[in-house]
Amino acid sequence: MKSAQHRVFWESDRHVYPCLDRNLLADVLVVGGGITGLTAAMSLTLAGKKVVLIEMNRVGDGTTGHSTGHLDNHYDRGLARLESNFGTGAAERLIRAKQQAVDHIEKWVSEFSIDCDFVRVPGYLYTEDRNDSTVDAEHDAAWKIRLTPVALEVTPLPFKTYHAARFFRQARFSPLPYVTGLARTFVEQGGIICENTRMHDFEEKDGKVITNAGDHMIESEHLVLAGHASLVGKFTIQTRIYPNQSFVIAADVEDEIEDALYWDTDTPYHYTRIASSDKPKTLIIGGGDQHTGSGADMRKSFGELAEYANRRYSGVSITHYWSHEFFEPADGAPYAGRAPRMEKVYTASAFSGDGLTLGTASAILLCDLIQEKSNPIADVLSPERIKPVASVRQTSKTLGQAVKHLFYDRFAKYARSVEEVDAGTGAIVKDKGSLYAVYKDSTGEIEVLSPACRHMGCIVHWNNAEETWDCPCHGGRYDKHGNVIMGPPREPLEKKTIKVEAEASAGPE
Repeated sequence: MKSAQHRVFWESDRHVYPCLDRNLLADVLVVGGGITGLTAAMSLTLAGKKVVLIEMNRVGDGTTGHSTGHLDNHYDRGLARLESNFGTGAAERLIRAKQQAVDHIEKWVSEFSIDCDFVRVPGYLYTEDRNDSTVDAEHDAAWKIRLTPVALEVTPLPFKTYHAARFFRQARFSPLPYVTGLARTFVEQGGIICENTRMHDFEEKDGKVITNAGDHMIESEHLVLAGHASLVGKFTIQTRIYPNQSFVIAADVEDEIEDALYWDTDTPYHYTRIASSDKPKTLIIGGGDQHTGSGADMRKSFGELAEYANRRYSGVSITHYWSHEFFEPADGAPYAGRAPRMEKVYTASAFSGDGLTLGTASAILLCDLIQEKSNPIADVLSPERIKPVASVRQTSKTLGQAVKHLFYDRFAKYARSVEEVDAGTGAIVKDKGSLYAVYKDSTGEIEVLSPACRHMGCIVHWNNAEETWDCPCHGGRYDKHGNVIMGPPREPLEKKTIKVEAEASAGPE
């Protein structure tokens, strides 16, 4: 994988939007420049609202731009599980919303002339284990909620598969070009985008929402928090969300496969598609999920995906590799609606692997709620819903991880000095009872930070795949310099100093 590029496959001519440089007034402020935020912003603008969107990095830099562009009406955590947790009626409404989201994206691609290689394709769910009954259960659950997949014994893949189900009218597109095209259209319609603008805090006051971002303030009638991570609900939503990292490779192969979406039943599962209409023999293959901030060797997942590809396809040559973070909801469905105990603040988060479709559906839901319109999935996705039986296992897992990392990580074994940190990497150093997050560049220069996440104080760990500091409790992620790039924290890691040998120098306070 040495000659492969460590970046997403998708190319996009991205406009640079200015950071917030003045106070603003708006009908709606949207926080988040992924598919959820831009869909909400565009929908509200078309409804006649004055909308401002702020993004702490750049439009599309989050999970959307790093996704693999599957647009489907299947469900990441399984249709059978969805139907069991929510009931047949609610499951049917949610899957219909996913179908309508794909239709909505297709409509906007045409209407706004967005060049993102949108193509309708079938989808195949399959297993490589003859004795695995998962596909049969999913086929039956699909028919129960009025989907009509066809049961097959094989797929058009060039390796042995069993018990497949073919789903009709799925789609694929290039996600980064889609959101950058949507951003362009939003601005053309009168919207305002501010990049490199981080929300610090907000307050509901006198029927308005006052949001502080950078050195300026935005006053709005409504606030929409549109991140894959929840930016609100520290003790209500965030305790019900589990952060994971997913890994992707792009590979040139000699085989030619049907233009379709493919998902297997492995744990974690793999998902495959052709890269684009222009490159039908380049495959995008994802999987190898790991818990965010686990401290494990994150790079091994790229090797596992390369091995997976080499065992199944001919002439494999890896061209790109990347990873991204996503958030699992405790009971299997996102949290989208009015934020708990708030009047003018709305949230959409925890889309699991369905962010492109359910992010779009959630954005439409929030737009409807702001306009006081009904929406068929409002009760299904309500952040205030209570599903104790469906969510107890995942919630216990999230809380268990938080307790473990919040307390026990402070007493774990770490490097005893800066000299033990290899050049070009990062590590936690324990010096005289204090912990430091130390990054050492290729020349030996170091940068020293507090390892305490700015969200709830858990100890961050080095992600050797992306060169980031990741929090295992609630998925906060920081670049190697400590700047927030993902998750609920709103402030960078605190700068620190540490005593080092003469040949190294610590960063300034």
